Amino acid sequence: MKKSKGYLMMLVLLTGGFWGLSFVSMDYLVDRMSPMQALACRWTVAAVIFLILIALRVIKIDLKSKALKYLVIGAVLQPCIYSVLEIYGIKFTSVSVSSVLIAASPAMTLLVGMLFFRRKPSKIGIIGIITAFAGVIIFNVFAPGASAEGSLKGYIILIAAITVLGFFGFIAGKAAEGFSAIERTAVMAVFGAVTFNIACIFMGFGTETYTMIFSDAKTLIAVLFLGVICTVVCYSSYNALLASMEPATAANLVSCLTTVMGVVTGIIIAGDSFGWYTWAGTIVTLAGIILSSRSIE
Repeated sequence: MKKSKGYLMMLVLLTGGFWGLSFVSMDYLVDRMSPMQALACRWTVAAVIFLILIALRVIKIDLKSKALKYLVIGAVLQPCIYSVLEIYGIKFTSVSVSSVLIAASPAMTLLVGMLFFRRKPSKIGIIGIITAFAGVIIFNVFAPGASAEGSLKGYIILIAAITVLGFFGFIAGKAAEGFSAIERTAVMAVFGAVTFNIACIFMGFGTETYTMIFSDAKTLIAVLFLGVICTVVCYSSYNALLASMEPATAANLVSCLTTVMGVVTGIIIAGDSFGWYTWAGTIVTLAGIILSSRSIE
């Protein structure tokens, strides 16, 4: 059933808003554990929730659907491959570079759609993506401490990451032909939990990965927020968007709103610096979001 524009924009606000808040929680966790441990905790919490829902028959996954191969490929792409590429891409580049390149994912999604899925984007959609990306550049390039430093390895990894994200958008749309957003997110959670826990075992992390969760209340709250809200709720919402609109449009709306919320959260909670570039970047990015929203049918 075709969703209304108002309903889709509500999903955009929900997803982008909470993902924008996730930066503070993730930053808190990686100060106390390795990035791989943080990913394992986040996706394990989500997987446990979905497995409980499946056991209680609240949700049911029928793996006989013809879209099964797309479901599996999508889960491998995101979170298994993308999350690892993102973490190590950020490690080998500066914060400024990684932020700009990751924000370019809608443009990469647009390119992937044109080259591999025969999609013809609307002119207003292209203008919206370019405008929003310009706003993200203003946020990062003119911020104090911005740096273009980073190794070639880091650039290649981040470009690979957003390429994977581009393919994920279209694969998720194909999987939506046989599975609901909740079902697709459940499979993603299980794949993510298994992948990241195996990685932690090979990296030498034992039970400490999970005993650390209960070391203090803030760590527990951060893990639950990332696992329940930012994974179970937000990925279900994002998967619903990918099933109802062009992947490039969905990626642009959500990623840019996430950036704006991330900047605002950083200023209010983390005490990040702000200035004319903050207001200019916000205005330009929001203008791009508005233009992209007009391309929704």
